[in-house]
Amino acid sequence: MIEIILGIAAVLIVVILLLVFRIHSLVAVMRGSHQKRVGTSNSVNAFLLLLVMVLGFIGFIWISIHSKEYYLPEAVSEHGKRTDMMFWITMGILTFAFFCYEHFPLCFSF
Repeated sequence: MIEIILGIAAVLIVVILLLVFRIHSLVAVMRGSHQKRVGTSNSVNAFLLLLVMVLGFIGFIWISIHSKEYYLPEAVSEHGKRTDMMFWITMGILTFAFFCYEHFPLCFSF
């Protein structure tokens, strides 16, 4: 219960800080001292996007490897082995399609 309260408190603190920064920007606009300047936020956002994508991919691989034993039990018949193989082929095709769509979305525009 304490963890939930601390989590909610952390989220509220972040929201309050964002609102304070937004108010600061609005006050600068009202004073007329607001200048359009290009900062480094685009570079930072691009780096963070790549970082999240790489960490997400590593997490996906890690969880897939460590929970592989829970996916399907060992097949006891020939038909079950073929079904397992179809499952893994389907997983491979879907993973490939997902990453292709994420990196080359124009190839999938119909």
